[in-house]
Amino acid sequence: MNCGIIQARMGSSRLPGKVMKTIGGMPLIGLMVSRLEKSLLLDKIVVATSADSSDDVLCGYLDKASIEYFRGSNTDVMHRMLQAAEKHGAETIIRMTADCPLIDPSIVDYCISKYHNVQGLDYVGSTSLSDYYPRGQDACVFSIDTLREVDGLLMSDSHFREHVSLYIYGAVEAKYRCESIGKPDFDIDKNIRLTVDYDEDLVVVGKIVESLGNYCSLHEVVRFLSENNGLLDINRDLVKTEYENNRTRHGG
Repeated sequence: MNCGIIQARMGSSRLPGKVMKTIGGMPLIGLMVSRLEKSLLLDKIVVATSADSSDDVLCGYLDKASIEYFRGSNTDVMHRMLQAAEKHGAETIIRMTADCPLIDPSIVDYCISKYHNVQGLDYVGSTSLSDYYPRGQDACVFSIDTLREVDGLLMSDSHFREHVSLYIYGAVEAKYRCESIGKPDFDIDKNIRLTVDYDEDLVVVGKIVESLGNYCSLHEVVRFLSENNGLLDINRDLVKTEYENNRTRHGG
């Protein structure tokens, strides 16, 4: 089973409570899930959040919206992800983070398709191994068996346990076979940033949804921003300064 697992918490250090910020008439997490429901290859979507009381409001929304979720460790993200996968019967995990409300479900499907159709792959990512796609289109695919193995190898490594897929695609000894999904068939301005980590990002994503609606494709977003490039100036300075930090954290 292909299970999309979205890491989400209310306790963001940069933009607290961002997963419940409203865009397009719904919270970011709701927008992201509704877009992912258009995927052709995801069998299930689960939000992996924490058992901390700060996430009660998030879980209250997920209950009302009939979105499946799992509550686990606030600090050990890897174990939370593994427990969520085990509880929901995942065989293949598609890991995502909740600050990507405009993720294109077709990109998620590209990742899943490549993972299953290229023999011998342990990991496929949309952004971790290349910069073809902008921040905010972050997804990666690996098996629950791989995650179990990494969980056992890194019991005491808090850095890797926080950044769940980093060891898989970034291990020095190249233990796993990892690939990107490759270049899109259209040009993408390197200044485009679609993740939501700061107020400026929220403004940009909000303007996109206001103009294009909740279900715009990445191609439509890229074209819109090329025609309204003043929007890129709003969070342009964050692109370079945040790139490596987000690449590690998202592991797309």
